[in-house]
Amino acid sequence: MKGRIGSTAGFWAATVCLVLVTAFCIAGTVRSQGDMEERELAQFYQVKERQLVEDVKDFLEKKGYADSGVALTRVVKEDGARDYTITIHHGKIDEMDDFSRQALKNELSGFTFFAENCNFYHEFLITD
Repeated sequence: MKGRIGSTAGFWAATVCLVLVTAFCIAGTVRSQGDMEERELAQFYQVKERQLVEDVKDFLEKKGYADSGVALTRVVKEDGARDYTITIHHGKIDEMDDFSRQALKNELSGFTFFAENCNFYHEFLITD
């Protein structure tokens, strides 16, 4: 009887160990997949952001604003939503009247990329 109790306890100890090892392996796999998804998503946005800046620079150059300063600022909220502000600086834009500046801003408002929960804002950095 003593041998039977010892073997039963050993069986349960081994079973508990195997269950714990399996649980840790599954948790590690899930965590690893989550990290991969986050990296892939970050890479997706990074490519889109770079392309957006290049597209804006190309557009401005064609409009006669070569060598414009274009900065993209990103704010990622807790819920994953993103706000992007595209700030543009060029001496000729500084000299424009408000109506012309607004017309250019309206044209620039078409420069975005499609992604869920993203808002885009365009502004000019005007220096006096």
